[in-house]
Amino acid sequence: MVRTLHKYLGRDLLKVAVLALVVSTLLFTVFTIVEPLRKRGLASGQVAQLIFYTIPIMLSMTLPVAALFAATIVYGRFSQDNEMTACRASGISTLNVLSPALALGVAVAVISMALSNFVTPRMAELVQKRVKDNMMALVSKELETQGYFEQGKALIVHADTVTRDTEGGMVLYGVVGIQVKKADEIVGVTASKAHANFGESDDVVDIHLVEPMAFHTRSGSEVQEEVQPWRFKMPNPVKDDPAWYDWSRLMDADKKVFSNAEIRTLLDKIRNDMVHDTFIDTIVKDLGPGRVYRGLSAGGDTFWVEAPVATRDPGKGVVLGSQMRPDGSFLPVTVTVMRNGAWHERIMANTGRIGMGVPLMGTHSVVSITLSGAVESQTSASSQISRHSRRNFGDMSIPPAVVEAADRVSDQTIAQGNEGVARSGMRYLPELKKKIASVRSKIIAEIHRRLAMSCSCFILVAMGAALGLLLRGGQILTAFVITAVLGSLLLIMVMRGTQMINDVGINSAATGLSVAWGSVAATTVATGAVFVKLCRR
Repeated sequence: MVRTLHKYLGRDLLKVAVLALVVSTLLFTVFTIVEPLRKRGLASGQVAQLIFYTIPIMLSMTLPVAALFAATIVYGRFSQDNEMTACRASGISTLNVLSPALALGVAVAVISMALSNFVTPRMAELVQKRVKDNMMALVSKELETQGYFEQGKALIVHADTVTRDTEGGMVLYGVVGIQVKKADEIVGVTASKAHANFGESDDVVDIHLVEPMAFHTRSGSEVQEEVQPWRFKMPNPVKDDPAWYDWSRLMDADKKVFSNAEIRTLLDKIRNDMVHDTFIDTIVKDLGPGRVYRGLSAGGDTFWVEAPVATRDPGKGVVLGSQMRPDGSFLPVTVTVMRNGAWHERIMANTGRIGMGVPLMGTHSVVSITLSGAVESQTSASSQISRHSRRNFGDMSIPPAVVEAADRVSDQTIAQGNEGVARSGMRYLPELKKKIASVRSKIIAEIHRRLAMSCSCFILVAMGAALGLLLRGGQILTAFVITAVLGSLLLIMVMRGTQMINDVGINSAATGLSVAWGSVAATTVATGAVFVKLCRR
């Protein structure tokens, strides 16, 4: 008889849980993921594929709610129809009656753990890949509908007209790009035409501008510079958010914290400053009366720099100066352009500067030489001397040896802030340490969130069934209210606790863990109290 009772209750639990799961999962999938992407440009066939990938993701959120709802309504009706009274009269204990609900709670906890730790991360990667495959369509749709595409708060691209090319990229007409770096520093670029395609990786978009014009405002001033191909990285939450890691990657993430994209960006900034500092020190050391620096090249030409005086420039560069000797001879600043092993042009000036920086909308540092003050030049093909007020040489590469030396410094060494790693780059060190602490806090928070949510699945299903018997909550409204109140309270407390861990404050981790697991413990105690009351009856 007990076996028949368990089959009866288990069949009803399974039927109600499946119905509730199907309805809630489809609603969540359509309104939270599929519908927003459809409005942004995905076709119907692509939306249908996304439904297949996103349903497992939604199941991890809707399964506990559906199981709680099923336990509450089935056991509420069981009590309301006086079937519980009949069981007691037959000598069947309350715990025996509740055992199908407890089995459902265990199953839901295990399935929820498996979904959140193994299935959901894999499905999220597939969704991200599908979105990446159609990223050009999404960007194109956004440009067509609202006239601009925004990536973050500091980068906006506008195009008057957008067309697709035969290689899967886009052709933009009437392009305007704006990048806000600081409150008083805005970088912009305009071009009549541009080609947009994915770069070396599937999440990097390159925009090649045709005859661009750039402007750079800082405190009201404007300058024009050359523009490199505009490259920006598309957001990839699946790659960098611990919420999308599988269990093995999550447990190993703390050891690989330096692979995080935001941390890598800060490390790259520090390394870039290390390259600048090392390069400046090398030039200052190698220059002087009678010495030549031969490490600069561009477009097949090599530039030999001679300067009797070379000092560091606070603005990331080297100031070059001439010198008048006691015997009356004059040593100017000289740049010799070497081509095919022989000198092609020689330029002499009173002063000069070697500067470094990233051009407008550029991605890597380049070196430039500026000579001023009585500039005289002569080419190997002519003995005639030309005079200028200023000469500029640009787009030179920093010597590879300097870059390789900075790359050899480990991420851990930079994060520790060892003296001498990068003088100017140390301004990023507080932000880097804060970001590392933040990522590690997110990892800890995600581990405890998954464990707490899985434990909560069993506790909530058990309490839902017990309250259904106690309150005779066979009506759908009663079951819904009980489900909503219990699930919402516990979910809010667990999420609040994990959020406190993410705050990276003093004792925030301990406080957050107390809140998250304290709510689980309190719910467990409350469930135990309801069971005791039912057993006494």
